[in-house]
Amino acid sequence: MTVGEFVTIAEDIGMGVGWYHFEGRIPDVTLQCIRYLRRAYPSVGISVEVEKPGRAGLEELAAEADVVFYSKSWAVERGYEDAASCLKAQADVAKRATIGAGDTFIAGILYGLLWRGDDWDMVRKLAFANELASRKICREGFGGLGDTMRTYGFNPP
Repeated sequence: MTVGEFVTIAEDIGMGVGWYHFEGRIPDVTLQCIRYLRRAYPSVGISVEVEKPGRAGLEELAAEADVVFYSKSWAVERGYEDAASCLKAQADVAKRATIGAGDTFIAGILYGLLWRGDDWDMVRKLAFANELASRKICREGFGGLGDTMRTYGFNPP
């Protein structure tokens, strides 16, 4: 998707969207899209996945996001020995963001941010995302995951 195509879609949607999530696949284009959103719709939330080792421009995306999801492979490639050292160092880059990793974990956090809002504090949102990710990796596919999560306290609005 080009920046122009993204702008057209974002303008069609307008304020009907409260959150945008980006994967860091083409960082220079993604950065322009994020900056457009910051100017045109400053109240929307923005999250970014920083995943692929060696991909230039990912830290610039992190600096613009409200939430950043770092992959272990990216952190290891950058020389971090553990999650704590990565997060501590990246806190200076991603000053406005919170951070984590994994597609299912990302889904869990976004669910907490978008659907649970102030009903759940950040600790509850993180606990839910961790539980969701751990329950997902114990099964093939997503079948029955919703029922399993309901026993954990997940009840969609």
